[in-house]
Amino acid sequence: MTTMGDVMAELAEKTAAAARDEATAAASRAEQHAAIIKAYREHKGLRSIAETTGYSHEGVRQILLDNGVELRGRGRPTKADS
Repeated sequence: MTTMGDVMAELAEKTAAAARDEATAAASRAEQHAAIIKAYREHKGLRSIAETTGYSHEGVRQILLDNGVELRGRGRPTKADS
């Protein structure tokens, strides 16, 4: 027979495991966002980054904006811009 103490112990264990998984996922997301920012600053395009990471074009754009990255204009830079 399962006691209330057993149920509570199992719940506490599952809650702790979920918290560890969430922390791991958050760290992984932070690393991926840092890689996206680095790639953009190394002049990779939004669509190229999106294809590489599996994020949508808009998802990559939003990650950059959320992290204070100033977006470049559309298209290739002109000779005056480089």
